[in-house]
Amino acid sequence: MEENRKGPGVFYAVVGVATLVVAIIGATFAYFSASTTNNTDVTGSTASGASLSMAITRVSDAGTAANMIPMLTADLQKGVTGTSSKSCVDANGNTVCQVYKITVTNGSADIGINVKGTMNLASTGKNMKWEVLADAKTVKADGTVVAQGTEGIIVDNQALAKSGSQDFYLVVWLEETNEAQDKDDAGKTFTGTVTFNGVNADGTESNGITAKFNG
Repeated sequence: MEENRKGPGVFYAVVGVATLVVAIIGATFAYFSASTTNNTDVTGSTASGASLSMAITRVSDAGTAANMIPMLTADLQKGVTGTSSKSCVDANGNTVCQVYKITVTNGSADIGINVKGTMNLASTGKNMKWEVLADAKTVKADGTVVAQGTEGIIVDNQALAKSGSQDFYLVVWLEETNEAQDKDDAGKTFTGTVTFNGVNADGTESNGITAKFNG
């Protein structure tokens, strides 16, 4: 990975949580809106309705001001594992990815709910990608790589028990093309949108909560 550096593409992230209107399994929960920003990188975001909440936290060890350099998908596990116990940091101290933990919680003590999670990553560059992980440092053997501009599924139908919660992990990286990438990817910005909608008993989706991170 340290041999794949193509340019000083620095990606900064800002979190903004959109207005929430939650309607799950026929029940309508309270209207809620919230936002939080950080001018370096995503350090955490929390949003909640009356009975559903979502928190996003960056859990990789890459420094917030470090350069994100291109990495081959084939090296994704190596990148996520990192070096010297620092996730997403290569042997030269370069940032090669970012890992985020998404925690979705059912705040109701009376009713269980089901949710579907999706992610869409947009970028002014051309080669940003993401994938759902098994945990904070483990790439799934059957994981699906999702390119920027394409909505991908985090989880299709996750049950949340009364007062229950579930953690999900995803990794974002800049794909190595084996060609000069300064023009296409150096210094470009990106926006990730994570949405969790309720799943009704008949399988249809209701409105949910959305969080965005911009770089």
